[in-house]
Amino acid sequence: MSYLQTQSTRTRNPKHQHSATLDSYLIKPIQRILKYPLLLQQLLTSITTCQSDEHHHLSGILTSITTCQSDEHHHLSGILTSITTCQSDEHHHLSGILTSITTCQSDEHHHLSGILTSITTCQSDEHHHLSGILTSITTCQSDEHHHLSGILTSITTCQSDEHHHLSGILTSITTCQSDEHHHLSGILTSITTCQSDEHHHLSGILTSITTCQSDEHHHLSGILTSITTCQSDEHHHLSGILTSITTCQSDEHHHLSGILTSITTCQSDEHHHLSGILTSITTCQSDEHHHLSGILTSITTCQSDEHHHLSGILTSITTCQSDEHHHLSGILTSITTCQSDEHHHLSGILTSITTCQSDEHHHLSGM
Repeated sequence: MSYLQTQSTRTRNPKHQHSATLDSYLIKPIQRILKYPLLLQQLLTSITTCQSDEHHHLSGILTSITTCQSDEHHHLSGILTSITTCQSDEHHHLSGILTSITTCQSDEHHHLSGILTSITTCQSDEHHHLSGILTSITTCQSDEHHHLSGILTSITTCQSDEHHHLSGILTSITTCQSDEHHHLSGILTSITTCQSDEHHHLSGILTSITTCQSDEHHHLSGILTSITTCQSDEHHHLSGILTSITTCQSDEHHHLSGILTSITTCQSDEHHHLSGILTSITTCQSDEHHHLSGILTSITTCQSDEHHHLSGILTSITTCQSDEHHHLSGILTSITTCQSDEHHHLSGILTSITTCQSDEHHHLSGM
């Protein structure tokens, strides 16, 4: 700080105002000259040749003041230039940082977008693959169900045809047995009729013989008794044969009925067994279909949740990047504004200093 500025500061200080007023009445020409440039100009104008030493002294003081002001102007200009350079370098540095951050954020955004696109594509391919597998499984199950239904229908048809065939055989056997029974009954009836006719004929003969000859009657009675006994034995024999034939026919009928019942039972058991197999296969296929549908639904749900999670992460990253970008832009704008204000302030100070120095220089030059 120059001596004039020190004196000016002391003059502006309220504590030194009264002392400065008293000093103006004292004989201190150098201080009054330094404090008042107009007084210096008047002194330089009024100095004569005899006062050349004092004139040279005052000219030296003026030259030193001008030199100090010029040095101070150059110093302030250098400070302003360095401040402007630092501010420009800081602005370029912050712009580079902001550009690199924006580039990194854009690369990260493109990278995450690519990851999200690839994950979505993989999930879509997996969903189509699982849908195709599920469709093929459903088609195979439907074909197998139709095939087993056809097999069961053919088995039922064969069983029905076999049942009708065996029923026809049993009916024909029963008809044959009934015809044979009627035939044997007719034979037995004819034999009984013949025996009755013969018995009546012999009774007539016996009556006639009894009327004629009692001894011969007794003889013929014995013969008739023997013949009746033989006829009774033959009748019992034929009745036993008919009973045995009827028993055999009944046993055969029961045997054939048991065979038909066992065949029908086996067919019914086989039908129930095949129906149970078909039901279990259908149940397993339905359970497998529900299981695969549940797996597909869970995979789709997980993929949707992961997609929403990644979208949320990407949105939050984009929001954070945008907020950071706005924050850095605000900081850069505020720094630029402060630098501009400081630059204008320093330019104003430098301009005012230059103006004051120019005015003082013109004033001193005029003196």
